[in-house]
Amino acid sequence: MNLLAGINKRYDIMVASKTEQDFYLNVYQYYDYIFTNPFLYNLYTEGDKAYRMKADVIWSSSDRSIPENVKHQSQLTHKMEKVDMYCNGCCLEGRLYRPLKDYYETGEPDMLQDPFAVAIVKGIDYAAEVCSKRPYAGSKKEIKKGFNNWFKNQRDGYQQELTTFHIQFIRQIEEIEDDDSAPSSNEIYFDIENSLLILGDKTVRIKRKTQPPVEHYVLEYIFENEGVGEKAYFSEILSEKFDQDKEDWRKVHKACQRLEDKIRKESGLSNVLIYNTGIAGAVSISAPD
Repeated sequence: MNLLAGINKRYDIMVASKTEQDFYLNVYQYYDYIFTNPFLYNLYTEGDKAYRMKADVIWSSSDRSIPENVKHQSQLTHKMEKVDMYCNGCCLEGRLYRPLKDYYETGEPDMLQDPFAVAIVKGIDYAAEVCSKRPYAGSKKEIKKGFNNWFKNQRDGYQQELTTFHIQFIRQIEEIEDDDSAPSSNEIYFDIENSLLILGDKTVRIKRKTQPPVEHYVLEYIFENEGVGEKAYFSEILSEKFDQDKEDWRKVHKACQRLEDKIRKESGLSNVLIYNTGIAGAVSISAPD
């Protein structure tokens, strides 16, 4: 596992961006590296929990009904947030990463997407033209004004904010990278919540859109019931996950074919998925070559 090198590489690419558009797209890639790696994502969410605990301590320490107390608590919260790792990272997560993630994964037409996400990918003139046609989205002028307020000539501020987060984040990685709690380089598991198949230091994203594909449920059944190296029969997957009978075996077989292709393309690994065909067909996960 070389998480430190991976995230530093994406940070360096972001800093080296030649245009503002490239910068924002590379910021997306930086966050996506964190959010698609279960270990890094867990580290990030633990930061969120730690922030909330610190905020609770501040706001539960005195009576909020007294204006002087509220002012003092607000000042303490502001000071805490300026040096908190999660607070330095969550702004761009919500403002840029989440809208772009939806844009790339939902498959909805541009008119229905977040106008700022469309603008970052395809330009503000196009975004204003297309997104203003959606009811209640605002006029072209309003969309352009909003985008300019949040993103035009804002790179320096965002880069400074993300640099602070990056320094704090890699310190935490350095502290635990050699710890036993870090996943081993040959560990195989399925992160059901994020629909990610982890093959040692390789990550294969299964769900690309809102609704998980059949492949997701095949893996979910395997890791919930059988585990690595054990057969999961098509009939059992169909019965438990889809309430269908064994005559529909082709549904699972085709999903296995797609999954096999995805694993090979995204990880470069072969012979991970072992399966056969027919009404008595079964599938298993094996250690990658």
